Amino acid sequence: MSSKRAFEPIPVTIDEDEDRRVADYARRSGIPEVRRPVAVAQSADVPLHVTVPDYVLKGLKVKAAQEGVSVRFLVLKALNESGAVSIPEVDLIGDRRAKKGSR
Repeated sequence: MSSKRAFEPIPVTIDEDEDRRVADYARRSGIPEVRRPVAVAQSADVPLHVTVPDYVLKGLKVKAAQEGVSVRFLVLKALNESGAVSIPEVDLIGDRRAKKGSR
C-alpha cells in the first residue's frame, strides 16, 4: 500500500510579458485558455475558547451531524454571514477530516 501526498503546484513568478507570450502561444497552438494557478493557502488555525450555554453546543453538534459538516464550519459560516468577519472560501470547508480512501 503506497501513500501518496496530494499534488501541490509549484509557485512560479511570471511577469506580464511572459504571461502574454504564453497566451499568444496557446492561441497559436489551439489551446482554448491558459490559466495560471493561483496559490491559495489556508490560514493557520488557532484555538478559540468560548463558554456558551449547553443547549447552544448541543444544537450546533446536532446541526453539524445533520448537515455532515463540523461545528467549526457552522461557526465560521455564521460569522461570515453576519458580517462580523470576512472568511475566505478556502477556510470555509464543511468537513476537513480525511475521507476514507481519499489518501
